[in-house]
Amino acid sequence: MCKNIILNRLREEREMRLRGGLYHFTQIKFAYNTNRIEGSRLTEDQTRYIYEANTISTGDNQTANVDDIIGTIQIVSKEAVLQKIKQDTYMKQIQ
Repeated sequence: MCKNIILNRLREEREMRLRGGLYHFTQIKFAYNTNRIEGSRLTEDQTRYIYEANTISTGDNQTANVDDIIGTIQIVSKEAVLQKIKQDTYMKQIQ
């Protein structure tokens, strides 16, 4: 019975998008610990800030939107892949 009470509370808080509740707390802890295990150097506060505001501090009281950072990485990665394909194609042509 006790498990159902906790599970119901977690579901309710998730649906309400309640900040500061049990669900919010467990999501931040889970994200922080999972990423830490995988080698992330983000602090728990930085992880919480990403979760709550979708931004990360870049220093001097400035922030960057996480989606912008991810988008930039994806563009750079695509450009690197395209460059590799071009190099491989060129090498095949000159061989």
